[in-house]
Amino acid sequence: KEEFRPHFKTCAVVSSATNLVPHSSKEEQERTAHGADIDRHAMVLRLDNAPTAGYEKWVGSRTTHRLVDGEYAHLVHAMLGTEVVVNQTKSVVTPSTWWAGGYPTVEKVTYWMAVPGTPMKQQQLRAPEHNGYAAFMEVFPGSKRFLVSPVFLKRARETHEHVREVVRSGGLG
Repeated sequence: KEEFRPHFKTCAVVSSATNLVPHSSKEEQERTAHGADIDRHAMVLRLDNAPTAGYEKWVGSRTTHRLVDGEYAHLVHAMLGTEVVVNQTKSVVTPSTWWAGGYPTVEKVTYWMAVPGTPMKQQQLRAPEHNGYAAFMEVFPGSKRFLVSPVFLKRARETHEHVREVVRSGGLG
């Protein structure tokens, strides 16, 4: 119901990809430490459960917005109430214990919902997560929740692919 139209001069998008944190020499770890650069952006968008605790040097510590898709919401929802063992401690998965360091109550969380007939790349989006919104609401009970426009997602994907191609052609990745 609330329209969210943020305007930020800069934005960093951070995934939970393990290649952000090098597992090599100390020189490589120093060279790839982008945490401070990420935190300098006006908006820091994190995807799904991209962690920060323990990785601040490489991925920064700020999160202004988190983007969650239906598949991820279903995955977490399916784990609610199950027992897990972390660091030799058994616990039951709840929305607040799923997140390392506690539930991110100050974050805005957006559900990325595919809408049938909206083109992305060469394919049509389908909505296999048509029931994912209920799971999303249960997994993220305390955050402000928003739906994101599939047209915006299409533009964001096209921009991301363009930037990746520029980086690759420049021999940077």
